[in-house]
Amino acid sequence: MISTTIIERINIHAVSNKLRPILVAAIVMKESSGDPHALRFEPAWKLYKDPVLFCAKNRTTVETEKSMQAHSFGLMQAMGCVMRERGFQGPWALAFDLDINLQAGCKHLKIFIDRCGGDEAQAIASYNAGSPRRNNEGKFVNQDYVDGVFKFMNSLKSKFPEPLV
Repeated sequence: MISTTIIERINIHAVSNKLRPILVAAIVMKESSGDPHALRFEPAWKLYKDPVLFCAKNRTTVETEKSMQAHSFGLMQAMGCVMRERGFQGPWALAFDLDINLQAGCKHLKIFIDRCGGDEAQAIASYNAGSPRRNNEGKFVNQDYVDGVFKFMNSLKSKFPEPLV
């Protein structure tokens, strides 16, 4: 499950990005099972954010920078390219830092929440697939992912109680 430290950090970054902490926590569980050291390579990834600039800044090669931008990191499994787009400029070892990772992932999720008019299901689908694409039956192409996030939200209610309105 999620440690107390991670719960505290999720609450801070979710609230600062105007997101529901339970939604962020559910994405963390779906993406990384709460493992801040999770790492995954996406070999088909082709989008890069200024690799020449960042390799000079962090004293790596262009090839290394591109490779790292094609990995997803930490709790929220934000792609390296997405982390660069959301303001992360440091060396890749810092991509696993709880605060850096949660801030980048929350910024990215907030963009989708806003773009989808607050519709959490569409935002969740977009966080995972880039957009809320649907199949011929009207389901998201990544419906299993969306359902999994909602399942985690249900199981996390005791750790992230919603405020009474």
